Amino acid sequence: MIKLRIIGFTMLVIGIFPSVSVADRCAPPSSPNVQVLLLDPEPRITNDKSLHQINSMAASHGLVHHGSRALGTTQSAVELSLKMKFLGYQHVRNQETMHCMNIDAVEARFGHRQLVVNLPREYPVGSCQYNVVRRHEMAHVSVNRQGVRKYAMVLKSQLEQEIMRMGTLDVRTMSRGADMFQSRLKAVYLAVSKQFDAEIQKFHSEIDAPNSPYSATNACRSW
Repeated sequence: MIKLRIIGFTMLVIGIFPSVSVADRCAPPSSPNVQVLLLDPEPRITNDKSLHQINSMAASHGLVHHGSRALGTTQSAVELSLKMKFLGYQHVRNQETMHCMNIDAVEARFGHRQLVVNLPREYPVGSCQYNVVRRHEMAHVSVNRQGVRKYAMVLKSQLEQEIMRMGTLDVRTMSRGADMFQSRLKAVYLAVSKQFDAEIQKFHSEIDAPNSPYSATNACRSW
């Protein structure tokens, strides 16, 4: 049983505008330096909650249906943040001062801020029930970790492509250019996070399916 939470998007902007030019048009940008820091901690396994508490927590997030129960949960909080560094210069076009802007570098953080497996305290460590539930939840953990590793690379590629598509902006104000870059890169993040969520939820559903190899049904003599 998986509970996924995506932490809000944050962005920090650093602007650098060192010179003035009389050029009529902006120069094309060089390739941006895009770095994505993967957040991939080892899961923290706890057994301090009762089976009742785990089911109450799962029910509050719509993870269990009438007549069913959760034997364990995996909590995942996914973080993404971006820090952008601009390079640019002023230039005069038709007697109007304009600003050429491009992105010199992006530093992104993507992955799990936390990854917690909750196992019921009613199941002693080493018992059949404990081992079965732990195996099930660790399958969810594996999906989560493989997902962020894959989509950290997807995010890097998509950011690089979008930055190159935008090229150098020729804008009247620096704030206008910054807003345009932020809007476009936020759209990239939203698209990538949507793909990430859809893919891992598909795999989580397969793990939770009644005929799954990770099903607890008849796995132990008694529950």
